[in-house]
Amino acid sequence: MAETEMLSVQVPAAVMTRARDAAREVSDGPNLSDSELVAHALLDWSYRLEMSEADVERVREAVREADEMGGPYVPMDEVFDRLEAKFRKLAKESTQG
Repeated sequence: MAETEMLSVQVPAAVMTRARDAAREVSDGPNLSDSELVAHALLDWSYRLEMSEADVERVREAVREADEMGGPYVPMDEVFDRLEAKFRKLAKESTQG
């Protein structure tokens, strides 16, 4: 089991009320104690923070790879416009078939 640390915090009553209400809406199992609720929230926050840092690094790596490949830059909106036009044409052709 992971090492744990006892923590005592003061949280505004309105925040805890919202947290309890949210936990009740998504919980399929037994109701969580306030301590368990805060622990789950901190674990979730920690996981999201870790994932955010990993996501940022993946984007940085993708940018580095794109820079190394060279080639022209095409704005995302232009790419989507081209794709939409292409698929509209294909759809029109298939219905006229």
